[in-house]
Amino acid sequence: MVTQRDKLFELLPRYGWEVISVEEHLRNSKGFDWFIDELWEVESVWSPKGLKVWVTFVVDPQAPNLNERKKGHGVWAVKAGLQKPTGWGIENDEVALTLNTGWEKRLSEFFSGMSDLRKQGMEEMK
Repeated sequence: MVTQRDKLFELLPRYGWEVISVEEHLRNSKGFDWFIDELWEVESVWSPKGLKVWVTFVVDPQAPNLNERKKGHGVWAVKAGLQKPTGWGIENDEVALTLNTGWEKRLSEFFSGMSDLRKQGMEEMK
């Protein structure tokens, strides 16, 4: 069975994106970033080539046993933005895909949002 992660990874090149790096269970100076299951640094291969976007697999803050959570468990959404995420919520300048029933039907909307991020990044580069 194809996981949501695998499907997104497979589709990114079709929409002009390439995964540059993958980080799991990030840590910062304040400790464990509990809300991140996985963080992808993604780069545009279309214009503007080299634009970076951060794709985050977000852990549900209400997931049971957060301290004992295993990789991939309790992930409720994927979000993308031009900045590294600072929290589990979906910010106004981010696009998101909830991973509940029917998530595959919303993939085109998510990638359309990523295209909007590309346009936004192009404007910021000027």
